[in-house]
Amino acid sequence: MTIEKQITFVRPLPGLAPYIDYAFREVDGAAGLHTLRSADGIVRLFLVRIGFERYAGEKALHDAVARLGGEEAEIFAVASVDDDGVHVNLRAPVLISRTKAVGEQVILENAALPVSGTLVA
Repeated sequence: MTIEKQITFVRPLPGLAPYIDYAFREVDGAAGLHTLRSADGIVRLFLVRIGFERYAGEKALHDAVARLGGEEAEIFAVASVDDDGVHVNLRAPVLISRTKAVGEQVILENAALPVSGTLVA
């Protein structure tokens, strides 16, 4: 059984104001895939859990991790699907602390990180 956790973002995700409160849950049968859903159901995003090693040297991200509770913060990429497949935004990772029930999206300056790339394990 998947547990739903209520997460409040420190500020609205870009383009999604005024939403800051979301239900966060893992998608049954899809390890590492999660959803964020606003209380009214209008906003739903898919998130893929990714590793911190992709972001070595990204000070803005590491500062956000510290604000959200350090090692307990998890990092996700927003996923989207189109006719060409599944894409993830690695330049704007979403951090979530389930323990503190808070989240934050960090927009990084690193042009080497794709806005619409494929996720390779």
